Amino acid sequence: MVIAARESRYGAVFMSLGFTPGMGCTTLLAELVGPFLASEMMFTGKRFRGSELEGRGTHINYILPRAQVMPKARDLAEQIAEKDIRSLALLRHALCVKKKKLLVDARHQEDLMHRISFSFPETRRTIQELYPE
Repeated sequence: MVIAARESRYGAVFMSLGFTPGMGCTTLLAELVGPFLASEMMFTGKRFRGSELEGRGTHINYILPRAQVMPKARDLAEQIAEKDIRSLALLRHALCVKKKKLLVDARHQEDLMHRISFSFPETRRTIQELYPE
């Protein structure tokens, strides 16, 4: 379940830093916001406010004012906590199988891309400029 704040910004800024996306973004981000918006986020490094994601066909359960995010999360957690823990574990496992497989494949591809893109002198220079020691 995903709860986003209208005022917060969401994106994948890896390419703005000079290297390819990681952390499973190449696969999992499309599952969350759809393939076209995920591609825009990854290729351009653009970040979107939560309010900009409304009505864009994302798989975000709730886009709320920031002050309402935690109360909504607590409400959902309380509803879930009322259920049988064993049945919850079984359901969670079933729902995670596909994403876990996608994540494993994505991480292998992303690790290869990182080995290559982090070897570019321009990438190292960009990171050093943005994050000096």
